[in-house]
Amino acid sequence: MIIHRLCGGLGSGMLLGMFLGMPMAAGPVAALQTDKHSTDTITLKITSSNGLGLDSIAGLPDGQTCTFPATTGPTPTSCSVSVTAGTRITMTPGFNTNGTGLPGVLGQYFVTGGSGLCTNAVSGPFTITVDKPKTGDTADCTIDTGTYGLNGLWGYEGQADVLSAGPLFGLSTHVGAAISMDGAALTYLGGTDGRAVWYGITAQPLPDAPSGAPLFTGTASEFTGGGAVEGGPSQKAYRLKSVVADIRLAFDTPESGRLTWTPHSGGTTITKEIVLLQPVPMADSVTSATNGTTPGPFANGRYMSAIPDAYQQGVSYFASLIPFAHGTALASTFLNALSFDPDGAAIWHTGLLEAIWNNDAWQVGQGTLTRYKGGNAIDGTGKGTLKAVDTLDVTGALSDTTGTLTLARAGGGHVDTTLSPDTGWKHGTWLQVLNENTTLAHPNIAFFPAGGAMGSQVTYFKPGAGSGFEKKTVKGWTSIPLADIVDGSLFIRNDPGAGDTGINGTVYLSDDAMSFPGKAGPNPTDCNDPNFDIRWQPFEVGGDYDLTYINVYAIPVAMRYMGFYNQGTATQGQLKTLKSDLLAAASVTPATLPTCTKTNGDKVTIKPDMSTRILSPVYDDTIGYYPGFGDAVKNAPWSHIVIADQYNGVAAASIPANPPCADSAYQPLNYQTDSLAYTFQPPKTKTGHGKYTLTVKGHTWSPALADPDGPKKGGTPPNGAVSFTMTADTLSPDAFSKAIMESVVSYNVTSTVCQSGGGTVSDQNGSNDVFSAIARDLLAGFSSGFINSSAYVNGGAANQWSYQWWTTPVAFAGLGGYPVPAAGQANYNVWGNAVFKPFGFGVYGFQYGDRFKTASPLVPVSTGPVELILLEEGPTP
Repeated sequence: MIIHRLCGGLGSGMLLGMFLGMPMAAGPVAALQTDKHSTDTITLKITSSNGLGLDSIAGLPDGQTCTFPATTGPTPTSCSVSVTAGTRITMTPGFNTNGTGLPGVLGQYFVTGGSGLCTNAVSGPFTITVDKPKTGDTADCTIDTGTYGLNGLWGYEGQADVLSAGPLFGLSTHVGAAISMDGAALTYLGGTDGRAVWYGITAQPLPDAPSGAPLFTGTASEFTGGGAVEGGPSQKAYRLKSVVADIRLAFDTPESGRLTWTPHSGGTTITKEIVLLQPVPMADSVTSATNGTTPGPFANGRYMSAIPDAYQQGVSYFASLIPFAHGTALASTFLNALSFDPDGAAIWHTGLLEAIWNNDAWQVGQGTLTRYKGGNAIDGTGKGTLKAVDTLDVTGALSDTTGTLTLARAGGGHVDTTLSPDTGWKHGTWLQVLNENTTLAHPNIAFFPAGGAMGSQVTYFKPGAGSGFEKKTVKGWTSIPLADIVDGSLFIRNDPGAGDTGINGTVYLSDDAMSFPGKAGPNPTDCNDPNFDIRWQPFEVGGDYDLTYINVYAIPVAMRYMGFYNQGTATQGQLKTLKSDLLAAASVTPATLPTCTKTNGDKVTIKPDMSTRILSPVYDDTIGYYPGFGDAVKNAPWSHIVIADQYNGVAAASIPANPPCADSAYQPLNYQTDSLAYTFQPPKTKTGHGKYTLTVKGHTWSPALADPDGPKKGGTPPNGAVSFTMTADTLSPDAFSKAIMESVVSYNVTSTVCQSGGGTVSDQNGSNDVFSAIARDLLAGFSSGFINSSAYVNGGAANQWSYQWWTTPVAFAGLGGYPVPAAGQANYNVWGNAVFKPFGFGVYGFQYGDRFKTASPLVPVSTGPVELILLEEGPTP
């Protein structure tokens, strides 16, 4: 282990970070010694205080076993064995598997302590003596467990002087329903500036990290305009200034890892080995508490100030406090205060404080927080010599649940601050819109909320008089010029405690102010729509964010999030080709050109190649310009198609009102078709038209009845599977083609899963039940090009089942092997193919673009800044 001694002006013996010893290998140990004069038999009750942690105890007398019952949460669970009084037992804990889903050390359970007979419990073998209790016949042993975190202060490996050289990285991991990491990079600007600056870190895990190491990916962001550390508010507006870099953090052990830092400015990517900084005892260390009680623990990690949300206000503290030895009453507190100067620039103060366990709390002795300049930047450049800029005197107390600090500036004045444990950058997301598009004269943004008003959940700052700022609340259905949004930064609050329900709907990016009469969205095929002559591009927000060109292509937009998602990025050359491909896709001239009559009587022909946007084939007025699927559905290899996969079900609250099918059709189910047929019944008279009918037969069943991974090629439905029949008897080739293009189809369903009596009901794919999933796979199979590709259904004997389609990295034209289509016909969605060429599955090009498993247009946004970039298009092709 490398011990980093910290100097550089703050004295020796500085403590940074938290030391976590690796758990010893657990294996059966049976080492028993019994008092031969004792004949009393007592019950040894062994309790796992966190039922998720321990699996078993080995080494118990007479071959007895102790296996803890499984629990669904961190509740105590126990087992009991019979022991002769006076017996010495060397027991070894066995741990449950990592419950976090991450490989490597993060989330592994280890022993944190114990009580009763097991006060000396450790992760490896430990010995207890089971004496007869003073009362009763049961002796208690409680073992406490926890999980490894990656909390603490980290620095570069091999730095001769960690403090003066910098930088430092304060990290906090949060393991719960979701795993996240946050913290701050504490560093200095390079060159002649040299001032201290901090960047907020938000990251999320990638489970498939190389070499089994926990890997986090995220961003480092600069904020500006927040409060001062001594409590006075800044005169500026707190906001996201910029996302400085994408970061990756890989950890081999709880004490070592690697940082990769990729600047957004286009600089060189930096990769550095990092280590958790370790404690060095102070010279005057004491070994007993002043009041005789056992020193309590301290959660090493970031603590926030009294301001309720650091993400909105920007004042926070990162504290590391570790006793020098188990049970000692003296510790060092390395405290970093993250705040802003009077001009709104991010700054940080740092200091070493002595802490003594007193009156059942860690009492922080008086010390000094100092702001320095002259340290090293992230890339290692800088003077490497610290110079004090200003200081604050500080005293306080810290514990696992709360903390208090008193800060005073030399010359008078002080402020008392109450701290509370940080649970992550929470309560919202920053959305920053960056305009690189020089063809947009007056870029605007408008929120179109789904299902109701927005309340006060989205805010921004508008330039005010002089150098001031005015805080504004975004109103739904109202355009805001980007010039009115300082730094393009909007804060989307998501605090259930404040009544927030989250933002769900569409964001419109446009080249001028839009209007929404009656709160209606824009209609690009209505020449009287007030937005008809405005370029606009939709962007969807909710639990997932996504870019979509399903309906129109007008303004190219890219999205970056968490250093991993980089959707829609393209060069000017690629965008020029995309525009040409979309225009070329509309290669058919319909027999009747759709027109729209303006209120002044002028007639406008509705065509895909409008001056403000290109329209896709999802509109009735434009579908006729694009090659259809009439021949593809008539000539499809229907007898070879098998639709088989898993339907995950929907929550009760998401079931539509008055659904066609019963709730049983919305439960998780496997589905598999037995046969598909598309048949034509000739007319019975010379003047008749005949009728096409689509018939789909198959089975559904509960995943509990069979392989939990779902249907497999060559498998048969299990006993208990329920049959179904789906029919659509008004689906002519043209109507079928339209259903594929617009992803809307109606059909009848006969199944006891839909109706308990097995009657026939009318359904459609918008119902989101299990039969909608079957219809979706069929429509998407045609649109993506699988069904008529020789690589898959049409001749690809090894890849005929639909669940295999969605694992391919290619689709549309890339599948190949299609029969030559007739004029005006296609084997795949030509619009979707044009969008797929530059963006892959990272952008919606057709309605079921999220069906693929190799990538997805859906970006799961929780915390961390989201960047929207209006891309430069260059000259019009």
